[in-house]
Amino acid sequence: MIKTELFRPRGIKALLGAIFTRGVNLGVIPEVGNRLYPSRIAMVLDEQAVSYAEFYCHTVTLASHLKENYSLTKGKKIGIACRNHAEHVYTLFAAALTGADVYLVHPEMGKEALEKLLHRFRFELFVHDEELTSVIKDSKSEGHFLPARSAKGISIQMYLSGTIPDRPLSGRCYLGKVVVLTSGSTGEPKTASRKASATAFLSPFLSLLKQLRLDTYESLYPATPLYHGFGLAALIVALLLGKRVYLQERFSAPGAARMIDRYRIEVITVVPAMLGRLLEVSGTTLSSLRCILTGGAMLHPVLVEKTALLLQGNYVYNLYGTSGAGFCFIATPTALAYHPRRR
Repeated sequence: MIKTELFRPRGIKALLGAIFTRGVNLGVIPEVGNRLYPSRIAMVLDEQAVSYAEFYCHTVTLASHLKENYSLTKGKKIGIACRNHAEHVYTLFAAALTGADVYLVHPEMGKEALEKLLHRFRFELFVHDEELTSVIKDSKSEGHFLPARSAKGISIQMYLSGTIPDRPLSGRCYLGKVVVLTSGSTGEPKTASRKASATAFLSPFLSLLKQLRLDTYESLYPATPLYHGFGLAALIVALLLGKRVYLQERFSAPGAARMIDRYRIEVITVVPAMLGRLLEVSGTTLSSLRCILTGGAMLHPVLVEKTALLLQGNYVYNLYGTSGAGFCFIATPTALAYHPRRR
């Protein structure tokens, strides 16, 4: 039986109230968090704890800036090419609040591929990590370009630390979509899209709740990139449930292991290669982990067995068919133990 505050009368009231206020889009998530769990820690970003109330305020403020300064609204497109940091998260939910279509882009995309992408999609606004600045200038593409962080000049970071704009965001917004560009660092980008609504994520949300019992845990670390459907789904589910989300801008096995140990993190999303590197880190413990979500590549039986031996239990779940749109189905620890070669 699923036990979560979201499905209780107070939670349902908060969800319906958020939808009535903001419309049916990803922007509902910070609104729900502010109504249900304002004082709880929503995220630990760059070692800084952010409450659900603060997450909501920052998101709405940034959405106001994006709408006022870049005319983001229904039918407009915003690209986000960022690693797993605070500015990425705020931009994702703020953009959804404007009703714009959100495109998640691989931040390490090659120069030629990125130039083609910019000319192909013609974004109204493109938010990017600072490393891409020179490539973007050389592309001579149309539209506005905004760094997520910058030591000087306008950036997402500046908007988040600044004042509320003259016309604060208010009322409901039109439903946009989230588009994940699924190609690697080279090659022609392919799209996998979902409507940016709570209902679009309902099926994977219920699957994760029912089979993984994510409602019974308190903390989650999405080590997988947020520009991939796998990491994005984990982030959305955790925030809807009022959990603490820990982010690391660049995955580092030693850094990840220390963070898991320090904060006693219970749930992590990884690709098998990441899990393998984590198990090789010495001097730290992963004993707090109770749910390890893998996907995106073949999961070797030896890795599952090694993980079970280290953690003294079977806590690995394999999400088959992980892609830009999410995942297809889940293999539980019992299924992996019963069919050790079908991973």
